[in-house]
Amino acid sequence: MENVLDTCERVNLFPSFIYTPFNSDSGFKMVFVMDEAIQDIRVHNLVIRSLLEVFPQSKTETRDPSRIIYGGREVIYENFSYVESIPNLIFAACSVIRNSTNTSRNMYNFCRDVGIDMENGYPR
Repeated sequence: MENVLDTCERVNLFPSFIYTPFNSDSGFKMVFVMDEAIQDIRVHNLVIRSLLEVFPQSKTETRDPSRIIYGGREVIYENFSYVESIPNLIFAACSVIRNSTNTSRNMYNFCRDVGIDMENGYPR
Protein backbone atom coordinates (compact mmCIF):
# COMPACT_ATOMS: atom_id res chain seq x y z
CA MET A 1 0.00 0.00 0.00
CA GLU A 2 2.91 2.36 0.64
CA ASN A 3 3.91 2.15 -3.05
CA VAL A 4 0.38 3.03 -4.07
CA LEU A 5 0.29 6.04 -1.75
CA ASP A 6 3.67 7.15 -3.12
CA THR A 7 2.16 7.01 -6.60
CA CYS A 8 -0.84 9.00 -5.35
CA GLU A 9 1.45 11.74 -4.05
CA ARG A 10 3.53 11.79 -7.23
CA VAL A 11 0.48 12.35 -9.48
CA ASN A 12 -1.64 14.29 -6.96
CA LEU A 13 -4.48 11.79 -7.04
CA PHE A 14 -5.82 10.51 -3.73
CA PRO A 15 -8.54 8.02 -2.84
CA SER A 16 -11.23 8.95 -0.34
CA PHE A 17 -10.52 5.72 1.50
CA ILE A 18 -8.81 2.35 1.19
CA TYR A 19 -10.16 -0.81 2.79
CA THR A 20 -9.43 -4.50 3.02
CA PRO A 21 -12.09 -6.72 1.43
CA PHE A 22 -13.70 -9.70 3.16
CA ASN A 23 -12.18 -12.28 0.84
CA SER A 24 -8.54 -11.19 0.77
CA ASP A 25 -5.70 -11.38 3.24
CA SER A 26 -3.22 -9.31 1.25
CA GLY A 27 -5.22 -7.05 -1.05
CA PHE A 28 -7.04 -3.78 -0.64
CA LYS A 29 -9.54 -1.67 -2.54
CA MET A 30 -9.23 2.03 -3.26
CA VAL A 31 -12.35 4.19 -3.46
CA PHE A 32 -12.34 7.45 -5.38
CA VAL A 33 -15.31 9.77 -4.85
CA MET A 34 -16.00 11.85 -7.93
CA ASP A 35 -17.22 15.43 -7.92
CA GLU A 36 -20.06 14.54 -10.27
CA ALA A 37 -22.28 11.54 -10.94
CA ILE A 38 -21.09 9.39 -13.84
CA GLN A 39 -24.04 8.40 -15.99
CA ASP A 40 -22.37 8.03 -19.38
CA ILE A 41 -20.56 4.77 -20.15
CA ARG A 42 -17.92 6.71 -22.11
CA VAL A 43 -17.09 8.79 -19.06
CA HIS A 44 -16.99 5.64 -16.94
CA ASN A 45 -14.53 4.10 -19.39
CA LEU A 46 -12.40 7.26 -19.27
CA VAL A 47 -12.30 7.19 -15.46
CA ILE A 48 -11.44 3.49 -15.28
CA ARG A 49 -8.82 3.70 -18.06
CA SER A 50 -7.20 6.70 -16.35
CA LEU A 51 -7.07 4.90 -13.00
CA LEU A 52 -5.63 1.76 -14.62
CA GLU A 53 -2.97 3.90 -16.30
CA VAL A 54 -1.95 5.36 -12.96
CA PHE A 55 -2.28 2.06 -11.07
CA PRO A 56 -1.35 -0.67 -13.59
CA GLN A 57 -1.11 -3.29 -10.84
CA SER A 58 -4.90 -3.05 -10.34
CA LYS A 59 -7.14 -5.96 -11.19
CA THR A 60 -8.60 -5.54 -14.65
CA GLU A 61 -12.03 -6.93 -13.73
CA THR A 62 -12.75 -3.54 -12.16
CA ARG A 63 -13.39 -2.26 -15.69
CA ASP A 64 -16.83 -3.86 -15.73
CA PRO A 65 -19.42 -1.15 -14.90
CA SER A 66 -21.98 -3.74 -13.79
CA ARG A 67 -19.63 -5.25 -11.23
CA ILE A 68 -20.86 -5.07 -7.65
CA ILE A 69 -18.23 -4.02 -5.14
CA TYR A 70 -18.90 -5.26 -1.62
CA GLY A 71 -17.77 -3.83 1.68
CA GLY A 72 -14.85 -5.05 3.65
CA ARG A 73 -13.24 -5.71 6.97
CA GLU A 74 -11.32 -2.58 7.82
CA VAL A 75 -10.64 0.94 6.56
CA ILE A 76 -6.85 1.28 6.38
CA TYR A 77 -6.62 4.80 4.92
CA GLU A 78 -9.12 7.61 4.96
CA ASN A 79 -9.40 11.09 3.59
CA PHE A 80 -13.16 11.43 3.35
CA SER A 81 -13.00 15.10 2.40
CA TYR A 82 -11.07 14.36 -0.79
CA VAL A 83 -13.16 14.45 -3.95
CA GLU A 84 -11.69 13.73 -7.36
CA SER A 85 -12.41 15.43 -10.70
CA ILE A 86 -12.30 13.95 -14.17
CA PRO A 87 -9.78 16.53 -15.48
CA ASN A 88 -7.44 15.68 -12.60
CA LEU A 89 -7.73 11.97 -13.43
CA ILE A 90 -6.81 12.66 -17.04
CA PHE A 91 -3.91 14.85 -15.93
CA ALA A 92 -2.64 12.09 -13.59
CA ALA A 93 -2.84 9.49 -16.37
CA CYS A 94 -1.01 11.80 -18.77
CA SER A 95 1.75 12.49 -16.25
CA VAL A 96 2.31 8.73 -15.89
CA ILE A 97 2.33 8.32 -19.67
CA ARG A 98 4.81 11.20 -20.08
CA ASN A 99 7.24 9.30 -17.84
CA SER A 100 6.86 6.03 -19.76
CA THR A 101 9.32 4.60 -22.27
CA ASN A 102 7.27 5.16 -25.43
CA THR A 103 5.39 8.34 -24.65
CA SER A 104 3.94 9.06 -28.09
CA ARG A 105 2.56 5.58 -28.65
CA ASN A 106 1.21 5.28 -25.11
CA MET A 107 -0.47 8.69 -25.28
CA TYR A 108 -1.99 7.82 -28.66
CA ASN A 109 -3.31 4.49 -27.31
CA PHE A 110 -4.74 6.15 -24.20
CA CYS A 111 -6.55 8.84 -26.21
CA ARG A 112 -7.81 6.28 -28.73
CA ASP A 113 -9.08 3.95 -25.99
CA VAL A 114 -11.04 6.69 -24.21
CA GLY A 115 -12.23 8.52 -27.33
CA ILE A 116 -10.38 11.79 -26.82
CA ASP A 117 -8.82 13.68 -29.73
CA MET A 118 -5.13 14.51 -29.55
CA GLU A 119 -3.56 17.90 -30.12
CA ASN A 120 0.21 18.37 -30.12
CA GLY A 121 0.71 14.95 -28.54
CA TYR A 122 -1.71 15.48 -25.63
CA PRO A 123 -5.45 14.96 -25.05
CA ARG A 124 -7.49 17.86 -26.34
